[in-house]
Parts: sequence; structure tokens; C-alpha cells
Amino acid sequence: MGSFRLMVTFTLVAMTVISCDLFNVETGIFVQAAGPICGQVCSEKFEDEKCYKYCVGLSYKNGFCFQSDPKTSTLRCCCANE
Repeated sequence: MGSFRLMVTFTLVAMTVISCDLFNVETGIFVQAAGPICGQVCSEKFEDEKCYKYCVGLSYKNGFCFQSDPKTSTLRCCCANE
């Protein structure tokens, strides 16, 4: 019975310390937002709505058909987190 009480006490103390954040512990994981990427060519079959769904599937917030190269008139599906 004594070891069970000790285990319960230790667990409660550990949970309290973790939930109250008494110790400043950093995990060292840093996340940087990905920049916009332009890939697939937009066409009559692959328009803004499909581009948006494609980008959301890649974990981006937004997707749109954009003329990424001013020298050509080709529209590309660009994904961004803005």
C-alpha cells in the first residue's frame, strides 16, 4: 500500500509541475512558415478552386492561379500561408 501511495503522490506532483510550468523548459523545436510555392500549371480543368483545394491539401492556407513569370502568359497554381 505504501508504494502505491508513493506512486500516486509522485504522479500528481509531476503533473502539477508540468501543468503549472514551474520550470522553464524549451524543446528546441523552431517552426518557420514556408514561403509561397508555385507549381502546377493552371488550365480550364485546373482553375482557382481546384488550386485552392490542392494547396490546402499541402497544408497551406491559400491557393490561387497566378502569372509567376511576366515573360510568359502561363498561369501557375501558387500556394501561400497568407
